[in-house]
Amino acid sequence: MNAVSRSTVQTGRRLGREGDAGASAGLQEAPLLEVQVSRYAYPGGQPVLQQLDLKLFPGSIVGLMGPNGCGKSTAMLLLAGELHAPSVTRSSALREEEIALVVQDYRSSLFAWKSALANLVLPLRLRRENRRLIEQRAAALAAELDLPSDLTRHPRQLSGGEQQKLCVVRALLERPRLLLLDESFSAMDYKSRLLFIQRLRLHLRESDTAALLVSHSAEETFLFCDRLLLMKASGVISHEIPDCQSKATYVANLERVHAHFLA
Repeated sequence: MNAVSRSTVQTGRRLGREGDAGASAGLQEAPLLEVQVSRYAYPGGQPVLQQLDLKLFPGSIVGLMGPNGCGKSTAMLLLAGELHAPSVTRSSALREEEIALVVQDYRSSLFAWKSALANLVLPLRLRRENRRLIEQRAAALAAELDLPSDLTRHPRQLSGGEQQKLCVVRALLERPRLLLLDESFSAMDYKSRLLFIQRLRLHLRESDTAALLVSHSAEETFLFCDRLLLMKASGVISHEIPDCQSKATYVANLERVHAHFLA
């Protein structure tokens, strides 16, 4: 999608899994969530998003890349329902509790005086769910996604990457249908990032959970996502790469990302 005056991006999948013989050509599921933005600016500031129509579909894993200040995190907050404006229309098939947002500032998202386990289960404890059962679920999910085995440690005793994993696992414990990730792998070392992305993608696929990842890394986006949207500094989505998981087009897709940022 090149030089579109109105960025209409349908980030989804056709009926049936890709490649299924029963998939019906031209048919698509209804979106889980759609945000339409004619123009969005913070008070007293310049527009950070404009002419945007973004749809997220069930089970889709989508990446969003662009230069600093182009409105990636703002778009995510609009999707999450955290920001509102008369110029923004938000349509959702999801209940509020079915959307999980992992913010960029992961350190401020954790309670320093609580253990890793207590941080993990806090949202569910506030809903008065059974403590023993949610702690069992938390331990199992932590092991599945390669969190530190000692969950009695406090955030200050964990590395930045481990803290990021903690925030993502806490979000998943709420069993969302849509997971919003704002640079949620940035503090992980190379090996643990690769392993975590692989395991998280598998978990999302098995649970049929949709996700949107804001990232500055083409490599991690191609590892994690099905599709990649590229934003201009003006806050417009100008390109879509629909086949992030294709090994055959990996180099060509990487060159498209490079060309987008170097243009």
